[in-house]
Amino acid sequence: MLLDRGHERQLPDGDGDDLATLNFSGGTTGAPKAAMLRHRNLVAVARNTIAGFAIERACVFLNVRPLWPVAQVILMSHLFAGATVVLRRFEPDRLTATIEQTGANRTSLVPTQLHRWLDHVHARAHGLDRLAAIYVGGSRIPPATFERALDV
Repeated sequence: MLLDRGHERQLPDGDGDDLATLNFSGGTTGAPKAAMLRHRNLVAVARNTIAGFAIERACVFLNVRPLWPVAQVILMSHLFAGATVVLRRFEPDRLTATIEQTGANRTSLVPTQLHRWLDHVHARAHGLDRLAAIYVGGSRIPPATFERALDV
């Protein structure tokens, strides 16, 4: 295991108001800007995400998204809750098998990924009965894609 290969080291003291990340965004105006997030902000977001999505140790989260800031928060929240996190490449024709093989009960997709996966998945496919949540974000979901996803 990766954890077995780690070494103990002293982490520097930190403060909740210390800068944690700079997330670059076009926001609502489209003009590029850096959003400064403090450690206190990230902890609050993670706590709210854990509570809002009922994330617990029994969760197995399959991440196939690029780790842009929102995807990082979802992944980080699962880690903070003690859940298992599995990282894989997005392969629409293999996603159903990957969900089954990893025991994932949650995943996260952008609408384009969801649409591409739905072209390969059969409603009520084996292994999808344990899938409790598909987090979708990054852009608006076309209504037809949303309706197709409800059948999975």
